[in-house]
Amino acid sequence: GGTVELTTGGAPEPVPGPVQLAGYRIVQEALVNARRHAPGAPVRVSVEGDAGELRCEIVNGRAARRGTPGAGVGLGLVSMEERVDALGGELVAGPTEAGGFRVMATMRWEPAGV
Repeated sequence: GGTVELTTGGAPEPVPGPVQLAGYRIVQEALVNARRHAPGAPVRVSVEGDAGELRCEIVNGRAARRGTPGAGVGLGLVSMEERVDALGGELVAGPTEAGGFRVMATMRWEPAGV
């Protein structure tokens, strides 16, 4: 019931398969969480790849109506963090000042030190 705005930035070289899959799953989970916990809220998705990194940022606004009580078991963010950690990246997630929620994942194309 909400709107989703997508922006992408080009990668000068192909993004490795494991990073593509992790990025896809992170965006997917963040969209599901926004729908579940902030129904009707607008969502902004940004996916950019350059300098050996893929960055995915998903920000939802304040809910337009009440979310599903007790929805989810809280494993979505844990799963995102595990995916990002496996690729030597970083995940930052938490509430925004405007009453929404933000997920920012940065994943290296090659593990650090390679």
